[in-house]
Amino acid sequence: MKTKTIEFTAINSGDYECFCWNVDIETFKRIKGKEPDVFDYVEIDRSDIDNYKPIGDKVRLYPNDIFKRNSKVKVKIEIETLEIFCRGCGKY
Repeated sequence: MKTKTIEFTAINSGDYECFCWNVDIETFKRIKGKEPDVFDYVEIDRSDIDNYKPIGDKVRLYPNDIFKRNSKVKVKIEIETLEIFCRGCGKY
């Protein structure tokens, strides 16, 4: 059995269809081996339909970016909570 260890800090997220993590650009490039394209960004300026522009520095990383598609994998997740955000009061 081949084991792969990947460690990164991220925010649990979703794109309204799939689970993903919001990560910084350096983490994205380290794991995917490429620069993000405009649709990898969490926020996109869509005001000019012919010229979408990324906003901010957070991009989406999906489980399929780490694992081969349709492969059977055993996943071990260890979660260390760094900060907790309260949506009600807007504080960490």
